[in-house]
Amino acid sequence: QTRLFETFNHPSRPLCIFQADDILARLGMEPLKPAAIPPLTYLQDNQQPVHPVVAELLGLEFECLPTTKYNIWRKPMTFDEYTRAYVRWDVSAIGSQITMAPKKPSAPAPAPPNNDPTMNIEQVVHLHIPKTAGSSLNKMLSEAYGTTESYIHYNSTLNLVKDSRRRTHPLILGHVHYDCLKLLSPNRKVFTFLREPVARTLSAFEFMKSHPETWLGKLAQGTITEFLTHPAVVRSIRDVQTRLLGLTIDFDKLYNEFTSGRIDQAEYYSRIQSLAQEQVDESSLETAKERLRTLDFIGFTDTFDQDAPALFAVLGKPCPPVIRANQTPSQFKKRDKYTEEELALVASLNRLDSQLYAFAKELAAQRQAPACATPGHS
Repeated sequence: QTRLFETFNHPSRPLCIFQADDILARLGMEPLKPAAIPPLTYLQDNQQPVHPVVAELLGLEFECLPTTKYNIWRKPMTFDEYTRAYVRWDVSAIGSQITMAPKKPSAPAPAPPNNDPTMNIEQVVHLHIPKTAGSSLNKMLSEAYGTTESYIHYNSTLNLVKDSRRRTHPLILGHVHYDCLKLLSPNRKVFTFLREPVARTLSAFEFMKSHPETWLGKLAQGTITEFLTHPAVVRSIRDVQTRLLGLTIDFDKLYNEFTSGRIDQAEYYSRIQSLAQEQVDESSLETAKERLRTLDFIGFTDTFDQDAPALFAVLGKPCPPVIRANQTPSQFKKRDKYTEEELALVASLNRLDSQLYAFAKELAAQRQAPACATPGHS
């Protein structure tokens, strides 16, 4: 007999009172006194009309007639008036009496994938795969290229997409996908460092364990099996090197969808973030292999002392002293203490990366890149 919901999920005043009195009764307390019950008119600002025919068929006894008025965004309407306004989506008919709060300034619209087609500045780009001695290399690059102002590091592909102003810097470093090169100058030198996949994953686990203040660090406080089988971890850590080098992200298509109004800015960014986290397969591996061929230099963590000077020779810069940065504290390293089962799990999560790493080693050997001559380095 009573209308209990203003919309499909907003309770009416009678239902709210019933719920409150039920809780009070279970606590052994007196029900609400009428004077203590607030009007609750805010629940009625935007009601959900009930079709009169539905009310008739279901035998609803509360008033639900063709003449019944409902507050639609605070404007009284019959079901017929609501339907007509909804069909034509007439803002003046539906929402003219709404008192809207001041809108927050909207975020700046994303810039086109390459906001300056004529951009032809010289850029050096480090596709920084996590836990491959990249932090050490980035500090050396910053020293070689002058000041820290030229040191731009992105922790994700999405961060680089959003930062159209700074991505014209001469030195671009970051945990970004290969396709981000489409957003940068065509006049560029691009390189990456790879690491044996099992060793890279163990290093990542131990590094995270040493940082329990982070959310991944909290997850790493147990065993490596617990860590690597956690749903929030396995998606991000599986075949990382193949994913960063082999996934395809069509920035132009996404940007065209945004500018044409098919998706809004939030969806534009969400799509990029989602694509960046997709899992890889055999076709991704083949793409990653082909992309490795396009790089100006490929280095390896296990031969960092030799490869770092060789990289600077390719870049035409004096090679700074080789340093070690962002290392895992020694008390968290236990490479010789993992069980065969644990190591097998790590290997299974890096099946494609293992193939990519072997291919990269062969490719680098074929290139036989020379090392630069710097004091104290051979």
